[in-house]
Amino acid sequence: MKRLAIIGGGVSGLAAGIYARLCGLDCTIYEQHTIVGGELSGWTRGGCHIDNCVHWMTGTSPDSELYNVWREVGVLTGVEGETIQNEAFLRVETAGGERLDMWQDLDRLHRDMLAVSPEDKPMTDRFIREVKAYRCVELPSKFPPGQLPLSELWRLFRRMRRLAKIHRRCGRISIADYAAQFKSDVIRKMLTVYFPPQYNISSLMYVLAIFSNGNAALPRGGSLAMAMRMARRYEELGGRIITSRKAVKIEIDGGRARRVLFSNGDSADFDFIVCACDTAVTFHRLIGSDRMDKLFRLWYGLPRSYPVHSSLNLYFDVADPCAMLPDTSVFECEPYTIAGQKHDTVLLKNFNSEPTFAPEGHTVLQTLHLQYDGEYEFWSRLRASDLDAYRREKARVAAQVIARIETRYPSLRGRLTCVEAVTPASFNRYCGAYRGSYMSFILTPHAPKVVHRGVLKDISNLYLAGQWLQPPGGLPNAVLTGKFAIQRLCRREHIPFVGYGVTWR
Repeated sequence: MKRLAIIGGGVSGLAAGIYARLCGLDCTIYEQHTIVGGELSGWTRGGCHIDNCVHWMTGTSPDSELYNVWREVGVLTGVEGETIQNEAFLRVETAGGERLDMWQDLDRLHRDMLAVSPEDKPMTDRFIREVKAYRCVELPSKFPPGQLPLSELWRLFRRMRRLAKIHRRCGRISIADYAAQFKSDVIRKMLTVYFPPQYNISSLMYVLAIFSNGNAALPRGGSLAMAMRMARRYEELGGRIITSRKAVKIEIDGGRARRVLFSNGDSADFDFIVCACDTAVTFHRLIGSDRMDKLFRLWYGLPRSYPVHSSLNLYFDVADPCAMLPDTSVFECEPYTIAGQKHDTVLLKNFNSEPTFAPEGHTVLQTLHLQYDGEYEFWSRLRASDLDAYRREKARVAAQVIARIETRYPSLRGRLTCVEAVTPASFNRYCGAYRGSYMSFILTPHAPKVVHRGVLKDISNLYLAGQWLQPPGGLPNAVLTGKFAIQRLCRREHIPFVGYGVTWR
């Protein structure tokens, strides 16, 4: 039986392992952390469960292709009630008292936008019309890029041909520039507070479209439960997981990856290797940056065209069920500073739909504060130079945020305790995330969307997986690139592929 090593036990690594076992490969996943899941993870602090990742997940509708993949890897089962479908994507409140909910029902959203700003009717009509047009977009999940048969290409063309003109225009406008065309402050805020405003507006339109289609719900149990379902599926198929095992180098000879070396001094030989870790780790540590191909050199070499982002995430134990708060909300507030940058909004994620995440009568609130390259440098340098100062700075920011929440919601005064703070340096430390980014490259208007084929031409038995292959990344691209890596391997090695979609038999 052919032996496969998978470096990295995140979503893409677990997906690759599951499909490898379905195809009969002897497979071992090596994970540097003490637990698999990568950024799809959770842990306990101060008696609360900290959910690190999923706030909504593409592919929860049985009508979508991606749903079949989530079923195969064990994340979804088809049981009623396994996902949470919220009425609104988020709620926005301005300092002036205006409020707007981004409803799943786009007609309801349309009416509310017109109610708060009748003078924006032409732009509002166009916005809702174009979001609805994006409902036709399907994330191809059967075949890897470059292996789609003509019949599948034709099907996708027919499905999305009416969107082509809209997408060409929207792909060239940033969210910030698009929002600036509205006169209403609350509408501008609604469009710019959740995604980095450098994204092109088509990215936001796509997300709202799949949310309105019921294809972006929240799996119950959160991130850790999802990861454990995938791990259980993989192990039930006979796969092996070795945690606390950090790969430090892949030895390459004669155009083939021959051996994996680990930090504890061990090594092992394999027939095939899938690098499912952060691609910066793959190139800068495992195989050498000289083996980076032209596309990754472009992505990493032009940070203005292909920027990345991270966030500071604060988690609060709240001695209140917070029934007055929706799942996700944003409110304007008195300015506060993080890493030298001014912020005037607080984005709240309310976990009261998961009662086991907090003690009885309590809930967990998360605040998410976008961070970019300069902030990553601030947090990583501070942690490296003065750990106590790093902790004090996290506490200082948490105190600022608590004060803003208590001002907006006086009933919560004295009821919030910060139990965890995750900085961009944390994402880099625990997951090897490039510049602390938990997503891939931002899709700006200045650069076309390109996907990587997951292979390197000078190493015949090494395959790449992970969200960095398909910007802007995220859970869907992570799980699909894991699947696609095995499909490519099977096609090249003439191994029958077993799973959703077939590339070789």
